[in-house]
Amino acid sequence: MAMGIWSASSLVSALILRSISRNPRSLCSQAEPPTKPVLDSDSPPQNLYSSSDVPNETSPEPHLPEIAIPGCKDSVSTQADVISSLLSRRNDPDSALQYFKWAERRRGLVRSIDSMCILLHILTKEPRTRRQAQYLLNQFASGDSGPTPCTVVDHLVQCPESFSLERDSLVFDYLLNSYVRAGRLDGAVDCLNSMVGHGVFPSVPFVNIVLSELVKSGMIREAHNAYYKMVANGMEGDGVTVKVMMRGCLKEGRDVEAMEFFVKAKEKGIGLDAVAYSICIQAVCRKPDVKLACELLSEMKTRMGSI
Repeated sequence: MAMGIWSASSLVSALILRSISRNPRSLCSQAEPPTKPVLDSDSPPQNLYSSSDVPNETSPEPHLPEIAIPGCKDSVSTQADVISSLLSRRNDPDSALQYFKWAERRRGLVRSIDSMCILLHILTKEPRTRRQAQYLLNQFASGDSGPTPCTVVDHLVQCPESFSLERDSLVFDYLLNSYVRAGRLDGAVDCLNSMVGHGVFPSVPFVNIVLSELVKSGMIREAHNAYYKMVANGMEGDGVTVKVMMRGCLKEGRDVEAMEFFVKAKEKGIGLDAVAYSICIQAVCRKPDVKLACELLSEMKTRMGSI
């Protein structure tokens, strides 16, 4: 039975490729060189197509008990002092956060990008303080001024090396989500491209959040460029990534490219669900190719069960 399913699947793939070859437009030939969901917990959302949108107001800051700051005086500290004090609290995220807040209230002391990045790495180490890291990033991304997204990524990458800190990929996931939440999709793209350029690969579900919002907002080319850069640097997506890219192709009438995404995903062994098949069938029907659409539907029924 398994052999029969595999043979049918191979036949359908061959039919799709033959259909693609009749159209000069190709995903590979058009690939360009590497150029508002809310996350309130540590787990990324499972369904990127849910109806949950970004709320207009920022979530309240998570409560943190007051902690005494020993050795602190009401005087203006230098950024070097702040960094040194944060590093001395690297194993105590609660104390590090309280010190950071205390230091921010000192007159004449301007927040530095290094001190913020150090704190973020410290906070993401412990599950209990990760929401605090999310809150800080949400506040930062929603602000009107501050370092560019690429600058933030640069410092998040460099700080662990410069100050002997453990680097947790969650901080990069949270940064992407914060820019999307703030409606700053250009910033999210800049962050993603910068991360990939540094060899830092955020979690696929968070990448899918960015790509999905780009497609929903009509920024199809930006989504494709970001995807191509990821793939060129060795980062593969999953079945959700494929569906997002296929939807983007259909929005722009590039049906052949949507079909090619489907075929390439099958060749790579990426799991494709009924939604992915439905998108491909929609693309095939636009050609139109009724026979191939029926073959795909039959394969989907065989793989997914009766529908």
